Amino acid sequence: IAVISIIMCFGFKDYDITLADDGFVHYLRVIGTVESLNEGIIPPLISQYFVNNLGYGINLFYNPIVTYIPAFLKMLLPFSYSYILKFFTCLTVFLSGIFMFELNLP
Repeated sequence: IAVISIIMCFGFKDYDITLADDGFVHYLRVIGTVESLNEGIIPPLISQYFVNNLGYGINLFYNPIVTYIPAFLKMLLPFSYSYILKFFTCLTVFLSGIFMFELNLP
Protein backbone atom coordinates (compact mmCIF):
# COMPACT_ATOMS: atom_id res chain seq x y z
CA ILE A 1 0.00 0.00 0.00
CA ALA A 2 2.88 2.36 0.77
CA VAL A 3 4.54 1.70 -2.60
CA ILE A 4 1.30 2.31 -4.47
CA SER A 5 0.75 5.52 -2.50
CA ILE A 6 4.24 6.73 -3.34
CA ILE A 7 3.69 5.99 -7.02
CA MET A 8 0.35 7.80 -6.98
CA CYS A 9 1.82 10.83 -5.22
CA PHE A 10 5.00 11.01 -7.30
CA GLY A 11 3.24 13.34 -9.74
CA PHE A 12 2.84 15.97 -7.01
CA LYS A 13 6.59 16.50 -6.81
CA ASP A 14 6.76 19.24 -9.45
CA TYR A 15 3.05 20.09 -9.56
CA ASP A 16 1.86 23.60 -8.71
CA ILE A 17 -1.13 22.84 -6.52
CA THR A 18 -2.52 26.35 -6.96
CA LEU A 19 -3.18 25.58 -10.63
CA ALA A 20 -5.61 22.75 -9.82
CA ASP A 21 -9.35 23.23 -10.30
CA ASP A 22 -10.02 24.37 -6.73
CA GLY A 23 -6.40 24.26 -5.62
CA PHE A 24 -6.03 28.01 -5.17
CA VAL A 25 -9.20 28.17 -3.05
CA HIS A 26 -7.97 25.42 -0.74
CA TYR A 27 -4.49 26.99 -0.66
CA LEU A 28 -6.04 30.26 0.53
CA ARG A 29 -8.23 28.39 3.02
CA VAL A 30 -5.16 26.95 4.73
CA ILE A 31 -3.44 30.36 4.75
CA GLY A 32 -6.55 31.98 6.21
CA THR A 33 -6.91 29.25 8.83
CA VAL A 34 -3.28 29.67 9.95
CA GLU A 35 -3.66 33.46 10.14
CA SER A 36 -6.89 33.19 12.13
CA LEU A 37 -5.47 30.63 14.55
CA ASN A 38 -2.34 32.76 15.07
CA GLU A 39 -4.59 35.69 16.01
CA GLY A 40 -6.62 33.54 18.41
CA ILE A 41 -9.80 33.42 16.34
CA ILE A 42 -11.48 30.10 17.14
CA PRO A 43 -13.21 28.67 15.14
CA PRO A 44 -11.51 30.15 12.07
CA LEU A 45 -14.52 30.58 9.80
CA ILE A 46 -13.83 33.96 8.19
CA SER A 47 -10.47 35.34 7.14
CA GLN A 48 -10.62 39.04 7.85
CA TYR A 49 -7.75 40.00 5.52
CA PHE A 50 -8.98 38.51 2.23
CA VAL A 51 -10.88 40.54 -0.39
CA ASN A 52 -9.24 43.88 0.42
CA ASN A 53 -9.75 43.42 4.17
CA LEU A 54 -13.50 42.87 3.82
CA GLY A 55 -13.23 39.24 4.89
CA TYR A 56 -13.98 35.96 3.16
CA GLY A 57 -15.65 32.82 4.48
CA ILE A 58 -12.82 30.31 4.39
CA ASN A 59 -14.42 27.46 6.32
CA LEU A 60 -18.10 28.20 5.88
CA PHE A 61 -18.68 26.45 2.58
CA TYR A 62 -16.35 23.45 2.83
CA ASN A 63 -15.65 21.01 5.64
CA PRO A 64 -13.13 22.75 7.92
CA ILE A 65 -11.33 19.59 9.12
CA VAL A 66 -9.36 19.44 5.87
CA THR A 67 -7.85 22.85 6.67
CA TYR A 68 -7.18 22.26 10.37
CA ILE A 69 -4.70 19.41 9.84
CA PRO A 70 -2.58 21.24 7.20
CA ALA A 71 -2.82 24.44 9.26
CA PHE A 72 -1.44 22.72 12.36
CA LEU A 73 1.27 21.09 10.25
CA LYS A 74 2.18 24.51 8.85
CA MET A 75 2.38 26.02 12.32
CA LEU A 76 4.63 23.18 13.51
CA LEU A 77 6.86 22.68 10.45
CA PRO A 78 8.89 25.29 8.54
CA PHE A 79 7.70 24.21 5.07
CA SER A 80 5.73 26.15 2.47
CA TYR A 81 1.95 26.00 2.23
CA SER A 82 2.24 24.22 -1.09
CA TYR A 83 4.49 21.51 0.34
CA ILE A 84 2.20 21.06 3.36
CA LEU A 85 -0.85 20.61 1.09
CA LYS A 86 1.02 18.09 -1.07
CA PHE A 87 2.11 16.17 2.02
CA PHE A 88 -1.43 16.17 3.44
CA THR A 89 -2.82 14.94 0.11
CA CYS A 90 -0.30 12.09 -0.01
CA LEU A 91 -0.98 11.25 3.63
CA THR A 92 -4.69 11.11 2.82
CA VAL A 93 -4.05 8.78 -0.13
CA PHE A 94 -1.91 6.50 2.06
CA LEU A 95 -4.38 6.42 4.95
CA SER A 96 -7.27 5.79 2.56
CA GLY A 97 -5.44 2.73 1.23
CA ILE A 98 -4.72 1.47 4.73
CA PHE A 99 -8.30 1.88 5.90
CA MET A 100 -9.76 0.33 2.74
CA PHE A 101 -7.49 -2.67 3.18
CA GLU A 102 -8.05 -3.05 6.93
CA LEU A 103 -11.79 -2.44 6.89
CA ASN A 104 -12.50 -4.76 3.97
CA LEU A 105 -14.98 -7.17 5.50
CA PRO A 106 -15.21 -10.64 3.90
